[in-house]
Amino acid sequence: MKNKILLINSDKIELQENSIFLEKEGYNVYTAENVTIGLISAIRVLPDIILSILDSNCNEFHICKALKKIPETSLIPIIFITNTPQEILTGLKLGINGFLIKPYTNEKMLEIINIHI
Repeated sequence: MKNKILLINSDKIELQENSIFLEKEGYNVYTAENVTIGLISAIRVLPDIILSILDSNCNEFHICKALKKIPETSLIPIIFITNTPQEILTGLKLGINGFLIKPYTNEKMLEIINIHI
């Protein structure tokens, strides 16, 4: 069975590029263009991992808090993708499982996915 990945990213081009790459690598990829859709998708799909690219409002912190409180989603690894060290520290305090620093390569993205799946 293929692993399920939920990608959350408000940048539609980056979301599509990552989705295509991960599908070619054999993953079932689900996408969300904002945290509200991401939260709903996470509850419905119960992915094996969530990769969330932090937007300028850092709304992903809210999804992390919410998912960690729901028993069915509390153990899903959440990986933040960011370019701000402070966001990493905040995310770690909220329970994220890992992070990628922008810019990142597809190989690094696969590496962190494979560590947590």
